[in-house]
Amino acid sequence: MISPVSGVSYQYTPQISKQAHVQAARTVQQTSQDFENLLNAIVYKQDGLTRKLVRIVGEMYQGQKLDILA
Repeated sequence: MISPVSGVSYQYTPQISKQAHVQAARTVQQTSQDFENLLNAIVYKQDGLTRKLVRIVGEMYQGQKLDILA
């Protein structure tokens, strides 16, 4: 029977090259920029829809002729 080694602990610390570290940092930065661009597009689209709905409700309230496709 094999007895376990006691009193010795091993810890693995990965060694990555500087180039791999720089590439990983660039990827994270690009992903962050992509997410920011997507969020800006969503907010812009939401703002446009909100403005359109407010205009439609305002025209309905005033009893004006609606052009829903405008």
